[in-house]
Formats: sequence, C-alpha cells, structure tokens
Amino acid sequence: MTGEVLYYTAMKIYQAKPEFDELFARVGLSQAETARLTKTAQLVPLSVFTLAHIAKRRQNAGAKTAHRIAKVYAEAASISQDEAIAQLFDEIADRKGPVRQRGVGGQFVSGSQVEVDSDAAD
Repeated sequence: MTGEVLYYTAMKIYQAKPEFDELFARVGLSQAETARLTKTAQLVPLSVFTLAHIAKRRQNAGAKTAHRIAKVYAEAASISQDEAIAQLFDEIADRKGPVRQRGVGGQFVSGSQVEVDSDAAD
C-alpha cells in the first residue's frame, strides 16, 4: 500500500412531511422559537431561514439537522426523539457518496488519479 486511506461518505437525507408546521403549532412552537432551541453547547442555532426552507420542503435536511429539530419537537411533545423523526420527516435517501481517497500528504486524490481496488470499495 502507498499510504493512501479510503473514506466512504454516508449520510441520511430527510424531507419534512407536509404536516411539519402544523405539528409544531400543536405543541406551541413557532419557527423562530424552534430555530432558537436547536442551539447546543457546540452548535449555533439553525437560522429561521433554513428552518423555513426545510418546513416548506424547498430544502432537505441532513441527519444532524433533522435530529436537532426532532429533539426540540420531542421535548415539547413529550415523545421520544425517534418518534419525533418519524412524525416530522421522511427519510428520502441513505446515500453513499463516492469513494474518496487521500494520498500520503492527506490531500484528496482526484478520481482520475485513483484506481480503486474493487475489493476495497465493497
């Protein structure tokens, strides 16, 4: 081996269900309040703009964002976070990105420079 490391990127993608806004309204949360409550010790709150786009299905949410939103809803609705994800979102992809390879110096090697061993890609 030449010191190259393979990286597989995998990420669930969620789309808000049509009743997303209605569910938050039922538990007494506005979009602005919901966005503010997504703040964690390590992460800044979501912007109201981003939350509005997710709610109107103009933008999908990655797993981390969907779970932050679901946590706020779960606490307000007194349900588990898993139940909140199921109520608020449809999982639309469990996509795996391309295999990416880092060279010896740590830089990603372009696809034209990579010959991937078929056993390593599985």
